[in-house]
Amino acid sequence: MIIKNVFGFTIFKFHCENPDFYQNKALVNSVERMLELPWVKDRIQGDKYDSAYGNVLTTVSNDYSDLTITPGMEKLLAWVNEQLLKTNQDATSVQYTRTWMNKMFKNSEGLVHAHVHPDFNENNLDFVAIFYLASTEDSANLTFIKEGEFNTHYYDYPVDRRISIPCISGDMIVHAPHAYHSVTKHIHDDPRVCFVFEGHFNG
Repeated sequence: MIIKNVFGFTIFKFHCENPDFYQNKALVNSVERMLELPWVKDRIQGDKYDSAYGNVLTTVSNDYSDLTITPGMEKLLAWVNEQLLKTNQDATSVQYTRTWMNKMFKNSEGLVHAHVHPDFNENNLDFVAIFYLASTEDSANLTFIKEGEFNTHYYDYPVDRRISIPCISGDMIVHAPHAYHSVTKHIHDDPRVCFVFEGHFNG
């Protein structure tokens, strides 16, 4: 576990040492099937708080994106739970309120956003966890923004208000829901795929 202070927020970084947890055939097949769903492939971008920019597939906000019951996810979910509890010594368990996956293709990016906002239904989140299913050292970077604003680009901010955290397959980042962040332009030919978990700590 790596702990980093980023603009006053504590960021945790973990790495899953067992690739079978996230590369097993059942999970790979589940991911492919979910990303082929018509309401994923035909999703129209541009909602007021939509952070996807460019060629991005996302299962966010549909009835079939619950990663906690996805076939092949069992071992990875147990690992995610275990790491999340390491970030809060007072917690005894975790409860997920929303989960989804994003698949970024070349030249796409993620606009600046946070996971809480007065317009959102859920504003009492304790954590956001991002697990990287497919990512290389030269993939797009998760970039935290100091005093960010929704639907802006990371390059709209001076370098002293941006901190990037490169991630590879098997990495997981845990951060505060109200930390503004973005994803830099993905310049790699291979897609970048991640799982996102939002939720609460119990205990």
